[in-house]
Order: sequence, then C-alpha cells, then structure tokens
Amino acid sequence: MLLVLAAALGSIMVSYTRARGEALGVDVKIGTMQRPERVFYLGLALVMAPLLRDSGALVLGMRIVPIVLAWLAISANWTAIARIRHTMKRLVCVA
Repeated sequence: MLLVLAAALGSIMVSYTRARGEALGVDVKIGTMQRPERVFYLGLALVMAPLLRDSGALVLGMRIVPIVLAWLAISANWTAIARIRHTMKRLVCVA
C-alpha cells in the first residue's frame, strides 16, 4: 500500500510542480516522468503481468507490477524534486 501511495504522490507532485512553476512564470518541462511515460510504464506492466504468469514466468509475472510501481514512485518523486529545485533556482535568479 505504501508503494502505491508513493507512486500516486509522485504522480500528483509532478503535475502540480509543473503547473505551479508555470503559474509563477517559469518553464518547467524538465524531468523524465511526465504523464505519458507514467501511463506507458504502468499500462505495460498491467498488460504484461497476466501474460508472464501464463507463459510460465510466474515469479516475474507476480512481481512486475510492484517493480514498476517502485520505479514510478522513485522516478516521479525524483522528477518532482528536480522541478521544485529548477523552479526555485529560476525564481532566485530573477529576483
């Protein structure tokens, strides 16, 4: 459950930091985990999990979704932090 919450928080923060930065007049199109990437990775994992279970790769099929969720949690939160730092740096240079 904590993994899902961390991934959800990261996803929300990526979008929020971009919107907030742009509202402050800073172009915040940095980072690797924007919405299309998050949807692609999670969708691919959800499609592949049953296929891997049926093909005999039971261990990978059962663990692919938590692995991808962990990747999303780490990379989305990393992107949000990078966007916050970028925005702060830009605002300090302007002031």
